[in-house]
Amino acid sequence: MPQPGVPRDEQSIPASAFGRLNHFLAVAYQVLSMNPRLLVFAGLVVIVNLMLVWISITSAAENVGSEPTTSGPELSPLLVLLLVQSLVLHVLQCGLLVGALASIRAKPVSVGYALRVAFSRIVPLAALAFLAVLVPFATQWVTDSLYEMDAGIVSLPFILLSLGWFTVDFIAVTLVAETRGSVVGYLAGAFRLIGRARVDMLILLLLFLVTTKILVPMLVGEFVPGAGAENPAIQTRLGVWLTFFLVHDLVLAVVFVYGARLYIYAVTTR
Repeated sequence: MPQPGVPRDEQSIPASAFGRLNHFLAVAYQVLSMNPRLLVFAGLVVIVNLMLVWISITSAAENVGSEPTTSGPELSPLLVLLLVQSLVLHVLQCGLLVGALASIRAKPVSVGYALRVAFSRIVPLAALAFLAVLVPFATQWVTDSLYEMDAGIVSLPFILLSLGWFTVDFIAVTLVAETRGSVVGYLAGAFRLIGRARVDMLILLLLFLVTTKILVPMLVGEFVPGAGAENPAIQTRLGVWLTFFLVHDLVLAVVFVYGARLYIYAVTTR
């Protein structure tokens, strides 16, 4: 386990998990407001996601009128696209966490240094990126198979695994940002830290799900023109997606910095 140093606000941490929720959110706001350069990572994520959406939309438009197929090879381009997206996002997430952890510890924040650290640990990040794609696919396949056998209730643990993998993946990437090691070691460390601060980690997961999966889509659908239109033009769809990613990835940056502060708490707590 890495030695994380002493966060500057260590003495003022509330005793309750929900008190820490407010406290860590305030820390996340403080970190991003004092270090707006960290939002460069969120901006890069927006660009990557929008490029992949554009590729998907234009590819679908070119295939209009062609014979539909469900053969295996046709799924490989989508899978490759997801793997590339996952790898790039994991690298950028690691960079953001390097900068966020430095800021929390009152150390200098350098985007260039954060990126160098992330790229120097590309192998474990690639493995985690692969698992981030594999786990949802595998759990979905198992769940569908169980439903076909009228054993849907048995699929509950797999659904929980798919939902909870965000926390495992996040803590593992934070460990990558902190120290060198193996993928197995990062995952083992992630499970150990999750076990050490179970309630706080559950709150992190709920914060992620509620903000990025519920609130952001609701806000974009309610206030962005054209979000609910039928068969919108490509430009309109890209505009909607751009707005979605701007809001989504800004919120996600706050969640990640919140998680970085929680990580330090989990490491230092006894």
